[in-house]
Amino acid sequence: MAFMRYRALPQGEVTAEEFWAWLGQFDADHDGRISREELQRALRSLNLWFASWKARGGVQAADANRDGTVGKEEAGRLFAYAQKQLGGPGVPETYDFAVQRLATSTWGSKLCVRPH
Repeated sequence: MAFMRYRALPQGEVTAEEFWAWLGQFDADHDGRISREELQRALRSLNLWFASWKARGGVQAADANRDGTVGKEEAGRLFAYAQKQLGGPGVPETYDFAVQRLATSTWGSKLCVRPH
């Protein structure tokens, strides 16, 4: 089994575009979409607890066309879900508000990542 070294998610505020670029390194089959297993690998790289459960929730929340993966067109929804789950300053109070805001300005929002 080969060991992969992944880039860490930048600390501090992260834009949706930076978040999607970071997730891209976990796209094992290079199809431009993130599966539940690939998202789980990304969450495990952050040493998050319950990565499998959180990955399942993230894909369910973001997968608008229900194909089991998250594509770039659904990235805003995944980013909004991550904002809601990870918290931080300026995080919208409701998921629906975050999705609506990201739909109108796809890459305008930021996610605050706190160091472990």
